[in-house]
Amino acid sequence: TFSWADEDFDSFKLLGRPYYEEIKELYPEHISLLQIDEQERWGLRLYDCGMLCFLITPEELRQRAWDQVRLYFHSF
Repeated sequence: TFSWADEDFDSFKLLGRPYYEEIKELYPEHISLLQIDEQERWGLRLYDCGMLCFLITPEELRQRAWDQVRLYFHSF
């Protein structure tokens, strides 16, 4: 279940700004289409404190250009 969250919320998120500054700096025009955080309950381990961010620009999203989605894997 998804609900409203702060713009810079970590964990799982649909749409919004990516959580990590590094991603925001590398892809300033992109939004996080889907953000997936590590989840111990599910056994989802992404190295040490990892996160997957599927990124897209607002224009690409409007055009439904799914082939332009970028994946950014962040891990400590």
